[in-house]
Amino acid sequence: PMLLDPRGTTFDKGHMPGAINIPYANLVEEDDTLKFKSREDLMKIFKEAGVDVQTPREIILTCGSGVSVCHLFLALEECGRNNDGGGGG
Repeated sequence: PMLLDPRGTTFDKGHMPGAINIPYANLVEEDDTLKFKSREDLMKIFKEAGVDVQTPREIILTCGSGVSVCHLFLALEECGRNNDGGGGG
């Protein structure tokens, strides 16, 4: 599986080994944190982090409390990830 962690500065204080950090703040507009960036921008963020959103591998999301992962879950879904445990399509 692929492990993604959307925490910001707390990621450096401790995270699961092998976790890929994609801070949730990177997924939203700077001037409106209630609005996600465009699908194109989100895809670029995932690609730069080495994440293929259509991978057949299981993607596991983790954070400290479960709140930040909601941003990441929705961003993956916006990019076409089928969030039922499998790849898209």
